[in-house]
Amino acid sequence: MQVSETRELTREWFEQLFHRYGQKLERIAYSYVRDKDTAQDIVNECFAAIWGRRESIEIRNMESYLYQAVRNESLKYRPVSYTHLRAHETRGNL
Repeated sequence: MQVSETRELTREWFEQLFHRYGQKLERIAYSYVRDKDTAQDIVNECFAAIWGRRESIEIRNMESYLYQAVRNESLKYRPVSYTHLRAHETRGNL
């Protein structure tokens, strides 16, 4: 699914896009954050950002854009590892 001008997105087409890719994107987000609610929030945030900027951004390959946006947003939410926490706590106790 490609669109050269994001401004051409209609609400109906956008809803179809969400239904087509939403679950796949949630699985990708979940693979990073390991929390279903957070994964859903990430996907919703990505779609909301695109919809909100639809008049000013241009996306040539919507599928690739969505996957990359979800990946990037997921990395922001990724939980800090236990090892990292322990290392930080140890440094604080020295």
